[in-house]
Amino acid sequence: MQERLNRIAGLGLLAACGLAVSHASGGTLVTLYTENWEGFTLYPNIEEGILTGPAQNVAQAFFGDAIDATPFNGTWTANGWTQTFSPAGVGTAEWEGWSVANREFWVNSAFQLREEFTKAQGAVAVADPDEWDDYDPVLSDPESAGFYETTLTSPIIPLGGTTENTVVLTFDSSWRPEDNQQVRLSVRFNGGGWQEILYWNSFEGDPNYHPDATNETVSININNPAGAADMQLRWEMFEAGNDWWWAIDNIVVAGEGGDPVNPPTPFNLTADTFNPNTTPTISWTQSINATGYEVQFANDSAYADLDLAVLLDADTRTYTPDAGILNPGVYYVRVIARNTVGTAQAAKIIGLDASCQADLNADGVKNFFDVQRFLGQFSRGCD
Repeated sequence: MQERLNRIAGLGLLAACGLAVSHASGGTLVTLYTENWEGFTLYPNIEEGILTGPAQNVAQAFFGDAIDATPFNGTWTANGWTQTFSPAGVGTAEWEGWSVANREFWVNSAFQLREEFTKAQGAVAVADPDEWDDYDPVLSDPESAGFYETTLTSPIIPLGGTTENTVVLTFDSSWRPEDNQQVRLSVRFNGGGWQEILYWNSFEGDPNYHPDATNETVSININNPAGAADMQLRWEMFEAGNDWWWAIDNIVVAGEGGDPVNPPTPFNLTADTFNPNTTPTISWTQSINATGYEVQFANDSAYADLDLAVLLDADTRTYTPDAGILNPGVYYVRVIARNTVGTAQAAKIIGLDASCQADLNADGVKNFFDVQRFLGQFSRGCD
């Protein structure tokens, strides 16, 4: 167990509710690979919603083992991805190992918090032993045939020109643990041995226990070795029975090196809504493909009347204006991530004043409604 913890610590795992990307040097991360499953051809449902669960009739429901050229053999391949599953030919057809499914079709199969995976839209990759166990035409109890074991392996991802120790993997995840259910994520370089970079289990009290996390973004810093020409990723679920699920979407692999060919990705902006001074600190998570950032403070939501605009490099994640630059008042604040291809931005309304009360509507709560009142009463400060 300790060896596993040491390996994961060395590769730098960070799980968060937003896209919280960070890496050693902090420079421009360039997109190397993305997958959102929208390129998969989905087929009509076979057993889910027909022989099990709430009634559904979906023309584009899923891609999985059951619609493969050699159905129910425990494998499928598509778009460079490969999947294996055991016990082959057992359980609800749609959920025999990893499947790419229409999110609404999957959610409507049973809900049970599946609907909380709102980061996923359209198609999503799903390993769901709970729904898998609901039907089998031969066995009355699919899990009696053996543990649910499934592996999903990515295409080979080129790394040519990528600086060593700068690769970052992010993906959206919906995980619900139960009983013996465990999952693992591994990476390998140049076709070599697999290295574990994430391991979650369902054993409360264990250091690797991961509680319900049905709508999170996971970010992992990957120490790609010098000279690595390519990498692959492998998602596994094992020793599962009639348990819950793991679903993933919006996979992004990025690294330093080369020029961006995609626009900057969305990012999160953090700033206190109420500030007792005129030197607020704002910070933001990294936008992949951003070669620089611009911070703007304005008096209007269109940012036509700018009080302050500052250009910052790709390494910067925080900014605090010097005293005397901004007057007390309400400001529209935004950060714009830029490169030669496009932009992405995040914005917030904040109040700056050392003397005004924060709870302006006297309801006992300091929240956005106070900012609205502040904005309506004071254009630049308190009377």
